[in-house]
Amino acid sequence: MTEINEEILEVHSKNKIKNKGIDMDNRGDNDLEKTIDTLRQRAKELMAINTSHQQLMGKILQENEELKRDNKSLSKQISDYFNAR
Repeated sequence: MTEINEEILEVHSKNKIKNKGIDMDNRGDNDLEKTIDTLRQRAKELMAINTSHQQLMGKILQENEELKRDNKSLSKQISDYFNAR
């Protein structure tokens, strides 16, 4: 068999194996490229969560300040009410 025919058969064999759900290039759990890609994706997800939490925290802080002002105002109203009697 010629060298080209052997290469064609090899490619064809790899394709058959891939089609059966087996990946010839899969290095398993030790595949560093796969690990790096997974970690990069997770980092993107965590950055999105962080941004979301920062926005939520900003809203919570604003609401907290508003509640403090309302509480102070109500406290003064109650004090004025009882002092007016």
